[in-house]
Amino acid sequence: MENGVGEPASQPDALPAAVSRFAVLFVLLSSAATAQTAPNVIGTWELVASENVPVEDALVFARLTITDDRIETVYVFLDPDDGELAARFEDGRYLVSDGQLVVRSNNRVAILDATREGTFLRVHEVESGSTLTLREADPAGALDPDLLGTWAGTRGDVPFEVTFRADGTAEVLDGDDRDTGRYVVAGAYLILGDDPARYTLRRDAEDRRQLVVEADREQTVLQRRDR
Repeated sequence: MENGVGEPASQPDALPAAVSRFAVLFVLLSSAATAQTAPNVIGTWELVASENVPVEDALVFARLTITDDRIETVYVFLDPDDGELAARFEDGRYLVSDGQLVVRSNNRVAILDATREGTFLRVHEVESGSTLTLREADPAGALDPDLLGTWAGTRGDVPFEVTFRADGTAEVLDGDDRDTGRYVVAGAYLILGDDPARYTLRRDAEDRRQLVVEADREQTVLQRRDR
């Protein structure tokens, strides 16, 4: 089945893929002590389908960025009951043992079977049985050049403004509160800090650019403010 379900991602132990106990770390790393060649999986990959993901919310987006020794992941989950979105970031180091990736992240260990077929990658987490099918993607997809600049409007009755920069940072003015943080584009979703929202770019009847942001079933429309 696609977009597997399980425990809410907002809980500290609810990870997109189940992980082994830290107690097995020594054994796994010992068996991987001899340097081995990584499978041909280096690159950026985005979700096509998922099976048996042990979280209650639907997994609607995943991006894996794999280098020669690290895996960085971005996940977006959707609660089908109330429409609430949640994001999770993971960053771990891995070793190769018997053709499998032994990944350590936040003092946890996961063993992954990763198989590449052309532009697709199948990642199977051994312990949980969860499987992600991903397609090769452009690394530049984490940023959208059409977002760059300042967008302004109101959220509720409060003035709201956000400026997206090419370095991946954003400055948010929410009423009298100003904050600066990082943002990531995750497919159809925009993550500001840890808060994801679905976003759409469009033009109004007067051909002005608009950014439409939807989160928790609420919509905010912002106008592009030209410099």
